[in-house]
Amino acid sequence: MSEQIFFEHDGVRVSSARFVVKGATYPISAITSVRAVRSKTFPLLAIVLILIGFGILLGGEPTLLIFGLATIALGVVWIIKKKELYSVVLQTSSGESQVLESQDRQYIHSVVDALNNSIVQRG
Repeated sequence: MSEQIFFEHDGVRVSSARFVVKGATYPISAITSVRAVRSKTFPLLAIVLILIGFGILLGGEPTLLIFGLATIALGVVWIIKKKELYSVVLQTSSGESQVLESQDRQYIHSVVDALNNSIVQRG
């Protein structure tokens, strides 16, 4: 029986027999479950920038006013532009592994759907 390909893109391949990602191969028969996870990262550095900017403004030095405002603006832009990170998490007999990350939610969900289809076909 030949392998059926469920997904193949950018070095990631899901077939009826294996999952290949980042040079590692996982047998589909060893995967008990798969899920997509969204990382919830806290923008600590952006908040520190904003606080530094307010500190500069509160310092009262008129020559540093522009620098303080620019620092606050940079922190705010950083928070607004921050992209969420999505991951493929595999459950195997040896535990849980985060095997693929991307900012592209649809890409990660496509990989998870392909893995689920492969697991279901395996039976």
